[in-house]
Amino acid sequence: PYLPLDPRNEMDKLWCCGTDYKALREIFIIVRRALRNGGVFYMALSSLTPLSYGLAMARALGFYVKHITYRRSPIDTVYVIKFVLRNVAIN
Repeated sequence: PYLPLDPRNEMDKLWCCGTDYKALREIFIIVRRALRNGGVFYMALSSLTPLSYGLAMARALGFYVKHITYRRSPIDTVYVIKFVLRNVAIN
C-alpha cells in the first residue's frame, strides 16, 4: 500500500497506506523483524506519496537504500526500491 489515502474497504488496503502512512510504517516494522541483518526486500512507492518520507522512515528503522528504479504512468511515477537491513539490534 503506497497511496496516501485512507482505505475505505479491504480492497483499498492493497493500495492505500492511510493519510498518516501507518500501513507503510507497519510494513517496515514487520519486514525488519522478519529479516536477518543484511536481508533484502523490495517495495514499490508512488510519487503520490512523498518518496523522501518513505526513505526517511526506512532509514530510521535500520534500512538503507541499495537501488532505485522507476516507471512513469499517466498519473504518477512508481519507484521500486531495494532496501537492505543494516547490522542493528531489533527491539
